Amino acid sequence: MVPHTPRCRVLRLAALAVFLVSGCRIIGPDDDSRSVSFHADQDLYDVQIIEGAQPFLDFDIRMEIRNDGDRDLALLGCIKPSMPILQKRVDDDWVTVYTVAELLCLSPPWFLQPGDVYRDTLRVEAELETGILGVLVWESHIPVNGEYRLERGIYEGSEGEDWPTILPLEERVSASFLLRVHRGLVRL
Repeated sequence: MVPHTPRCRVLRLAALAVFLVSGCRIIGPDDDSRSVSFHADQDLYDVQIIEGAQPFLDFDIRMEIRNDGDRDLALLGCIKPSMPILQKRVDDDWVTVYTVAELLCLSPPWFLQPGDVYRDTLRVEAELETGILGVLVWESHIPVNGEYRLERGIYEGSEGEDWPTILPLEERVSASFLLRVHRGLVRL
């Protein structure tokens, strides 16, 4: 039987704290050097729909990637870094709703050294459909209003090394933001 002295209680609490702290480190990131800050320029995009034969969505999402780690990051693409894809949260899943068609070639990587910032703009131009009860939906029949994020290819690698390695998904997605659309603007 274990004695219930104050010293034993302190030792048990210390052992529990060591276990919990070490457990947090085990399930946390194993390499703090791959720190990426990726976000859109707004928390809410309030977009006016252009009306015509079919409702049309036309707006920009400016974004920023900051290399907050101590290793080089890389972006790949053809002539310029590839654009991210736009994803919407549907229930508990992220579903791709918009992508940009891009040239199929591969230029040398664009490197981001520690502390570097890369800024870019995703231009969203899409015809929408009118769903049930007049709700505007993407071509995939997913309602437009809701929570979104961007996903893009961000790699780890330096000039002169072998080909860059893609970062885990959680380091390649932006912070989430909201998109809300309104009808009313008539196309001329």
